[in-house]
Amino acid sequence: MQFDIWRIVLILRSRLWLVALCAIVFAGLTAAFTMSVSPVYRSTARVLIEPAMRQPFDNSKTQSRGGDDPAAIDSRAAMIASDAVLRPVVQRFKLVDDPEFGAGGKPGLLSRVMSIVRGSSHGGAATPEDLENKAVNAFSKAVKVNREGLTYIISISVDSENPDKAASLAQAVAESFLTDAKRHRDLVSAGVTDEIEKRVAGLRERLTKAEMAVQQFKAENRLQSAGQQGLLVNQELAEINTQLTAARAALAEKKAYYDALQAFSRGVNTETTLNVVTQSPRLAQLQEQYLQASREEARLAAELLPRHPRLVRSRSEVARLRGLLNQEGTNALEGAKVDLQAARERVANLESAVNSSRSQTDLGDAASVRLRELETEAQTTRTLYENILGRAKEIAELDQVVVPDARIISPAVAADSPIWPKKKLLVALALVLGTGVGLFLAVGGEIARMLIEHLRRQHEDAARSDAVRPAEDDRSDEGGEPGIDDAYYAAAARHLGPRERALSDFDDVLEAHAALARDELLAFRDSIRQQSETRRGSSLLRRGNGGSLLDIGSD
Repeated sequence: MQFDIWRIVLILRSRLWLVALCAIVFAGLTAAFTMSVSPVYRSTARVLIEPAMRQPFDNSKTQSRGGDDPAAIDSRAAMIASDAVLRPVVQRFKLVDDPEFGAGGKPGLLSRVMSIVRGSSHGGAATPEDLENKAVNAFSKAVKVNREGLTYIISISVDSENPDKAASLAQAVAESFLTDAKRHRDLVSAGVTDEIEKRVAGLRERLTKAEMAVQQFKAENRLQSAGQQGLLVNQELAEINTQLTAARAALAEKKAYYDALQAFSRGVNTETTLNVVTQSPRLAQLQEQYLQASREEARLAAELLPRHPRLVRSRSEVARLRGLLNQEGTNALEGAKVDLQAARERVANLESAVNSSRSQTDLGDAASVRLRELETEAQTTRTLYENILGRAKEIAELDQVVVPDARIISPAVAADSPIWPKKKLLVALALVLGTGVGLFLAVGGEIARMLIEHLRRQHEDAARSDAVRPAEDDRSDEGGEPGIDDAYYAAAARHLGPRERALSDFDDVLEAHAALARDELLAFRDSIRQQSETRRGSSLLRRGNGGSLLDIGSD
């Protein structure tokens, strides 16, 4: 069976009304549907997540708090559709009683059936918590959160039957997200503050115990200290060493002074002796007077006679001053001797005190080592306590100054047109679909009819072939030439009527005149084939009668 494009065109031309009817029906039903469905409006608010927001008092060497990681941005986008963000919006707008999201609306047939199937075992009225949970679940289905490409902008969309309500809810979700982020920061800050306070209290108790252990150890081992100067034993030893050094220096000085006085008393006048003598004001005065008198005596002795009264008086004055100088030198020598002895005794006493203090220090070395360990532990604990205490106060003061890391850059506004249903688009698609269904019904129905007719013809041809084949078999058995001869075709022609002969000859006409009036001939042939009983019989007749053409208008 062969299909002809011209025949399909003729079929479509004859059944154009069916195609138009299907298109009109589909478009009408779609238009009625769009008029009956409640429109859905969508409003969108946009939030910018700051990629690298640093707080005013953050350390520049530490990592910023911003979400540079794309996974962090996606996580925050997913968090917007969470219960923590949507539930405050449901409570604020009382969506539990809202006909669209809550229990205030009338449930549809499907909802009633599902509630009967799933809720038949749960008797009694729903609790307020269940109603609120259902409202949150319904509201979450109307919220769409998307990250715009690879940017740090998150779009928050809400679908609703009322455009103003959609804009209010989208804006409320964005504000709830920022409020939840701030509340989370406050909770984290409060938790950190509590942990720090607990840590500070523990360190304070530990520091008290450490300092008490230090003081108790000092009292038990007589290792008392005086402020920042260290232990009293060490201070005493240092002071005695200082005094001993000074006493030894004083002893050396007094020894030199005593030796100089002894040399002066023996009449040895050296530079050192003169320098030491000048340390005594009385000796220095007598020495000066003696030198002046000696010069005066030498001058007079050079000018006057040995017995001159002035020279005699000058010699007497020199002798008197020498005697006074010797007497004063003797007295100074005795005093220097006493001072020297006292200095020696002081040095000896200080050396003894140093030895005694050093013995006590040696005995307390082991205790001092342990004391230093206790003091180090106490100092370390104090340093840690002061650092944490200072940090706690800093956090308490500076956590109030926090720059938000997200902000609304595009508030939600009421939409002018709904996103569903798209009436023009749906009607246009319905027209296309209806046209396609009409074409399928028109062409598919004709093709199905032709297939059925073709199968029926094949079945009838097979039945007639089975009726003619026995005669051929009998002739083969008698020794005749196998095949179909004129007698065979004549026998087959006797089983065919005049209509089948006309169809056989009409096929030859179609082959000769295929280019002339093809559409009319095909239509005419189809009308005759609908009345025929078989096609193959006519072919057999054409082969049997040698291709004679019968009058197609005859009966």
